[in-house]
Amino acid sequence: MAAVAPAQAAVAPAQTAAASAQAALDAAPSSSYNGLSLTPPMGFNDWNAFGCNVSASLIEQTALAMHNNGMQAAGYNYVNIDDCWMNGRNVSGSAAKLAAGRVNGHLIADPTFFPPSAPGLNDGIKIVADYVHSLGMKLGIYEDTGTATCQGLAGTYQGPNGATYDTVDAQDFASWGVDYLKDDWCNVPLGDVPGATRDDKAAYLYTQMSQALKATGRPIVFESATLGDTGLKTYTWAPAISNLWRTTSDISASFSSMLRNFTTNSALAAYAGPGHWNDPDMLEIGTGSSTTLAGAVAPGDTNVKVNSVSGAVVGGVLRIGTAAAGDVEGGVITSVGTAAGSTTLLAAAAAGDNNVKVGSVGAFAAGQQITIDTGANAQTATITSVGTAGTSTTLAAATAAGATTIPVASVANLAVGDTLAVDNGANAETVTITAVGTAGATGTGVTVSPALTLAHANRAAVNDASQPGTGVSFAPPLTAAHPAGTTAAGAGTGITISAPLAKSHPIGESAGKSGLTLAESQTEFGLWAMEAAPLIAGTDIVNIAPQNLAVYNNAGVVAIDQDPLGAQATVVTGSSTNPDWTLTKPLANGDTAVALFNAGSTPWTNVSASLASLGLDPTRAYAATDQWSHDTTTVAGAITLDSIPAHGTVLLRLAPGPRVDASASALGRDSAHARLTAPAGDLIVAYVAADSPDRAHGQTTKVTGGGLDWRLAGRANGVHGDAEVWTAKAASDLNNAVINVTGNVRGYNESVTVTAYRASGIGAVTTASSSKGAPTASLKTTAANSWVFASGDDWLASVDRTVGAGQTLVHQATDSVGDTYWVQSTTGPTSASGTRVTINDTAPRKDPYNLVLVEILW
Repeated sequence: MAAVAPAQAAVAPAQTAAASAQAALDAAPSSSYNGLSLTPPMGFNDWNAFGCNVSASLIEQTALAMHNNGMQAAGYNYVNIDDCWMNGRNVSGSAAKLAAGRVNGHLIADPTFFPPSAPGLNDGIKIVADYVHSLGMKLGIYEDTGTATCQGLAGTYQGPNGATYDTVDAQDFASWGVDYLKDDWCNVPLGDVPGATRDDKAAYLYTQMSQALKATGRPIVFESATLGDTGLKTYTWAPAISNLWRTTSDISASFSSMLRNFTTNSALAAYAGPGHWNDPDMLEIGTGSSTTLAGAVAPGDTNVKVNSVSGAVVGGVLRIGTAAAGDVEGGVITSVGTAAGSTTLLAAAAAGDNNVKVGSVGAFAAGQQITIDTGANAQTATITSVGTAGTSTTLAAATAAGATTIPVASVANLAVGDTLAVDNGANAETVTITAVGTAGATGTGVTVSPALTLAHANRAAVNDASQPGTGVSFAPPLTAAHPAGTTAAGAGTGITISAPLAKSHPIGESAGKSGLTLAESQTEFGLWAMEAAPLIAGTDIVNIAPQNLAVYNNAGVVAIDQDPLGAQATVVTGSSTNPDWTLTKPLANGDTAVALFNAGSTPWTNVSASLASLGLDPTRAYAATDQWSHDTTTVAGAITLDSIPAHGTVLLRLAPGPRVDASASALGRDSAHARLTAPAGDLIVAYVAADSPDRAHGQTTKVTGGGLDWRLAGRANGVHGDAEVWTAKAASDLNNAVINVTGNVRGYNESVTVTAYRASGIGAVTTASSSKGAPTASLKTTAANSWVFASGDDWLASVDRTVGAGQTLVHQATDSVGDTYWVQSTTGPTSASGTRVTINDTAPRKDPYNLVLVEILW
């Protein structure tokens, strides 16, 4: 461990430190203050899944799981320890220093949970860091700016007047190999901290740690975790001194909590960017509650008996099994029934009985097993019907012999005249209710007659023999008698999942219930990615269900979060009062991410978001790839959807498709030329019409110019001339390039027309088709979302060309000879007819005309 200066020597005078903090704020960087975290951090934090149950073993097992399950490869590099890792500070020192409160102050890792390499050493964290580093990953750790952490352990604040242990702690963290520090905001004695405002004081404290970390020379990502303190505007000063900061209160595994944090964070887009990120807290995908199996599970089962259904939600993921047993699998919950449980017999059952009266029927279902009694006396039968439970309660306090009023835990359904059976076994006796008062140890209780003859302990059974219920029936009948108070157990109806399980699981094995539905999990992940938020998993990674792991490892969504442009999404629509959210996020390669999020409890129907409202070019089409289904469709004009389910999100990545613009036309006798400017990579499409008064003499056309490699893509021969499409790819920028067209009809003069187009974002020409003298030409496309260039000449002004069903006309131009069209195909290769363009000649007479269709791929 590196030697460090005494804590008091490491603390600058208050006025000097305050000036340093202000200087740092005035010089707020446009990117990272320390050159780190140019994309949002990704990793794991133990708190939400394990709380204070953190240990070296947990962190190392988690790191290994992330290394093996694809998370590390997906970009999750940080394995972060939260609160409860430390066991106080080293308070050794001279008597004078101890008396003055000035001690060396080194934090001590709890040796029980982070054991050192040898007794007396304090290298437990370093051992963990070395292991995590050996996997190619990084270790994060936790501290607090206050006198104590949120769980009451050693904080960094020393006092008085703003003195801290930050230098000591930063040097220790660096010497241990720590790569990330989350600095919390609990137990801060603001009255002792320099600064005029709450923000001044917070900035002062966090600046101390920021400078101390930077001074170590070790790259350590720093988080100002101010817990969404509503009295702070952390985002205004934190970018100058930290890589990320908390914008919200702690998150939990519920949709309402997730929505609250998302909504708060969504308003802060202006403050985020490379190296400085808004943090709406951890991801809750897979986090929830746990239980154990109440019955064995076999391959092919879709129903699982559990000891608790609390926290299970339809649409959520049920995880079954453990990594240690090698049998982790999961299923999406389709229905939540009842948990396994036990009750007691309210009345004695005799041999031959096939019905028992019980205090509760919640754990029983027809067709399931009921087990009566335990040990050698246990009998199991199959339930044939489930009726009603009897009325029962317990004593709320001990009662003495001679009592005529007994305190009970509940008076529900008890009635005057009913017979009560108090206690079981040798201590049992019966009385009649004469009056019903109030429940509880201090209530007026139930008055009975005659007086009790025996003393009874607190919580002794009290059963209303007059209201036994219809009980539970079963077969075969009992073979032995069982007294009142005997245990009766049932497996409940359990949890049903959408697909059969593949593995066997023993009774008692662990099961986990996600607090978010799978759709809500995808929503959270997508929204965090749109907001360029840190992706820190707050769940049990070692035993994660495959369905939840797939959410974390979705490469497309991760890429949106990690986009190097670092922009946080802009809110187009949506608020705390408008559940229909639309967000847009520019990406570094020119793509745009769009999220359509339904925060409401009912479907969002007739969804529409115009390209113009999203800040996109409404004159071009976009390839929209759904980041969950991975389907790609074409969007022109607007994104439209029939509906989005409650709490669901459609997350799209829009890549700019073909854009047709910069057309130039020219007409000449025997030759013509047009000028066109286009950037490198654009496809240049030239439509040529060469018209002759006597087609019989034959004709040739040649296209040159612009330094381009021109190729004839398609031709339609007509009586009066030819219609042709020529294409070339611009290898470098074209600046006012001249495109020359020459026609030759064996000595006859002819009119030549050239119309040139610059088409951005499209690829190679694949097929061509032509027609002459017919009202329709069709081209079967080879790929979905391809574009078709449709052009033709006519000698009539009254010609209307239309496109077939399933096509979108995205550009149209009229030249001196005819019309040209760019048609977006949405039918693809499965269409029987492909793209169809129709010529409707409404003139009194019909002259021949030519039509050329050429498919161009994106």
